Amino acid sequence: MVQETRTAGIDTIDRLPWGTHLCLFYQTKKDLIDVLVPYFKAGLENNEFCMWVTSEPLTVEDSKRSLSRVIQNLDDYIGEGQIEILDHSQWYTKSGTFEGDRVLQGWVKKEDHALKKGFDGLRVAGNTVWLEKEDWAEFADYEATINGVIPKHRMITVCFYSLEKCGPSEVLDVVSNHQFALTRREGRWVELDRVKRLVHTIITARPDEIGCDECFEELDRFVEMNLADKEIPEAMRLVQDHLERCNDCREEFEALLAAMRATP
Repeated sequence: MVQETRTAGIDTIDRLPWGTHLCLFYQTKKDLIDVLVPYFKAGLENNEFCMWVTSEPLTVEDSKRSLSRVIQNLDDYIGEGQIEILDHSQWYTKSGTFEGDRVLQGWVKKEDHALKKGFDGLRVAGNTVWLEKEDWAEFADYEATINGVIPKHRMITVCFYSLEKCGPSEVLDVVSNHQFALTRREGRWVELDRVKRLVHTIITARPDEIGCDECFEELDRFVEMNLADKEIPEAMRLVQDHLERCNDCREEFEALLAAMRATP
């Protein structure tokens, strides 16, 4: 039996089957808008009930305004009950604290509501930037549970994680609790396998050191961050540490940096 698929609305993916649970790492507000707006546009145009659970840097009003730029009759969709755009405090922490079982049952009830209303299924996106360190373990357990539940339902779910708030262990948690993962950084899609290899090495090897091969794999990105004078995220700290210890890699870094500075 051929599994039913839906228009993804994500420019690196053509179609997604019901039961999809994927994660997307992002860096900027624009990254969020670039992915979420066409994602929900595709859902609305294909008779899906949509739920956008947002958090900083996108407010509910920001989300509506961004979506209305490509969907002129957005108010009609909202009025007819085909899309809900909520702040995370209205969904994930509605009771004052995060309760995974309540949120999971909430998704199932929304799907049931959607099908009874004649929609084809449920399309969801949620931003997790509101998570604090003390919430992480419980939320990771929730993600692991929902990863086993969603494939049994007519749902498509994308969970958004800020690269600035995820260290190596968090990245591994997220990737392992989703069917697949994407990364959007400053308007560009990034090959996640490269990031996963580096992070896996950081976690499984000595905690205070990476090797030359792992450092070299991330050198282009590290140079770009230096050229842009950006703060080095937690996941890249070991690259910086390695460059301070290894003369060969340091020379390679300095040569690449000089070459890129000379490029018009």
